[in-house]
Amino acid sequence: MERHVWRQQPWSTYALHIATFTSLAFVFDPLILASLWWGTADWDVVSRRCAFGAMLVFFAFTKVVKLVGLFRKNPADIVFLPLSIVFGYLHGFIKLYALFTLNMTMWGSRKDGDDNDNLRLTLYSQRSAILNNPP
Repeated sequence: MERHVWRQQPWSTYALHIATFTSLAFVFDPLILASLWWGTADWDVVSRRCAFGAMLVFFAFTKVVKLVGLFRKNPADIVFLPLSIVFGYLHGFIKLYALFTLNMTMWGSRKDGDDNDNLRLTLYSQRSAILNNPP
């Protein structure tokens, strides 16, 4: 990624680049539960169960709250809620795959599309002159 984007477009940097790879539910949800397990080790059993129940309710709430508007308009769509939650976890694997294969690009539809990869796929692309501010 070009370094000037970090300063030039801070909201896009946060929303697209940072937040995308920190919302990996399949990684962070178990880590949060493990932290709760270790953090409540000296609690009595009833309080510990209440804490875990509250955390699971919170997890469910965070996965459902964004779909409330949809369910109000189309109540029949609530049958897709489990699929939405499962997709949320699987989407984390898709994002990791995208992260690890970010530098692997090709033109699958063109016969000669990969002929100039040594010129096209440089580590540091030059900034376009049109992006420079006038003097």
